[in-house]
Amino acid sequence: MDRSCPARLTALLDAGQWRHPGDAELARLIPWFEDPLDFLTHTEGMRRGSRALDMFADDPRSSELFRTVRGSGRRAPVELPWLDVEQAVLVAVNRMPGDDVALALPRSPASMRSRRFPAT
Repeated sequence: MDRSCPARLTALLDAGQWRHPGDAELARLIPWFEDPLDFLTHTEGMRRGSRALDMFADDPRSSELFRTVRGSGRRAPVELPWLDVEQAVLVAVNRMPGDDVALALPRSPASMRSRRFPAT
């Protein structure tokens, strides 16, 4: 599985512009995230985290718990609240040990086509 970061994200990382916007701004943008997050700032950390998502998707109990699947093994598109790990890159992880939260972005605009997100 290719775990390369999307070009736009890589450009932000290379320019030093990919950074946490602050807890207050993150709460305004994604209010359903209650636990604090730390942004990953290197592509290797994102790749490693994204590979961990594969592990969750491949284990039936973890898949159900974390709502992760492999879209290539499905007939229909993966819909929220499920995450297609093959179309996502992990960009932020829990700040507090044990919170078990993370934030993933789609790898491409095509994977966003049928998504509906809560209004902010």
